[in-house]
Amino acid sequence: MNSDEKSIKKQRVAKARHRSMLLTAYRHESMACNPLPFLHGIAELVRDTGTDAIQGDDAKRMLWMVIAQAYGQMEQVDLCEEWSRLCASDRREVA
Repeated sequence: MNSDEKSIKKQRVAKARHRSMLLTAYRHESMACNPLPFLHGIAELVRDTGTDAIQGDDAKRMLWMVIAQAYGQMEQVDLCEEWSRLCASDRREVA
């Protein structure tokens, strides 16, 4: 195995380890406070495996962490109600 192949293999292992850490973060007792690793993880997953990956459990686990950070860990969010609130907020900002 040449040095380029070793480097690529090392990168793949590091990427897999990082993704594994992101996918198990929701099980930890303390809540992660930085959404960027999870957002980057979702983008990387979609880039690597295609847009349908967003519907898979791996993407949903990472997305759950971001939503939990935004709304609270056990908050129930009615997406229709929240969309209406956000649209109303947009209208107020434009006016």
